[in-house]
Amino acid sequence: MLNLGSPMETMLDVIEGTEDDVHVRLDHPWPAHLIAFTGDSCYSLGGMQLDRPSCEALARRAGLSVHPRVTKHVQLLVDCDQTGASVNERKAVQYGIPAVSEADFWATLGVHVQRP
Repeated sequence: MLNLGSPMETMLDVIEGTEDDVHVRLDHPWPAHLIAFTGDSCYSLGGMQLDRPSCEALARRAGLSVHPRVTKHVQLLVDCDQTGASVNERKAVQYGIPAVSEADFWATLGVHVQRP
């Protein structure tokens, strides 16, 4: 089986180690946390819309582990859902898992995203 990255994920791999590399902060408040994203990203990076694989790749660069959904083991929810009505958000509240807005998450990691 051949797994191909998304265009953004491929771009991140290509620029890694170059002067255009995205430098993600490692001194954030969630070292080695298991996180989950909810909703689709509202941001772009380098003119390209961030998709879920790209968000996960950036989070892994910051030393985080990513889970596809909220469980009792998840330690942080990154809230990309503008409606506030996702199942992941309800589970995070139920389990007492803190949530951070997508904008605050990227700012804390030092990733300079833009609104498309």
